[in-house]
Amino acid sequence: MPENSERFLIQSALPKAEKFCAYQERCIFEVKQKLTRLGLSPNIQTKVINILLEKDFINEERYTELFIRSKINQNGWGPYKISQELNKRQIPKGLINKYLNEFPDDQHDEILKKLIESKLRNINEEDKFKKKQKVLRFAYSKGYSVDQTERVLKNFEL
Repeated sequence: MPENSERFLIQSALPKAEKFCAYQERCIFEVKQKLTRLGLSPNIQTKVINILLEKDFINEERYTELFIRSKINQNGWGPYKISQELNKRQIPKGLINKYLNEFPDDQHDEILKKLIESKLRNINEEDKFKKKQKVLRFAYSKGYSVDQTERVLKNFEL
């Protein structure tokens, strides 16, 4: 590919990528997907991503911290679901663990307790076993472990 053509592609794609990253925090994986949809070759994608990294439009540490914080506080997600989602986005495990560990188990327990209270208000089931199963499935779908869910459920009369 001629140098001028490559430079033109980078210059035309860069503002779109910058706008994409400025709108909300993005990781490299999401930016690659966007650049692929724009029809750019992997070589051009790498160059655009490197420029975005240099300009601090992309910062995977910042992305991971914000992602974890928002999913815990706004969506009530547990550690397993968060880890899975970040793994899909190719975030390094060390980075995931670093920021997940900032939220202690008791904080996760408190969020799970509120989620369970809310769920119990919406379950119209008389059979205690079925009621507990529905709560357990709900907690698992939110990304909480069996042990953690059982521990929190002990505080409820089911």
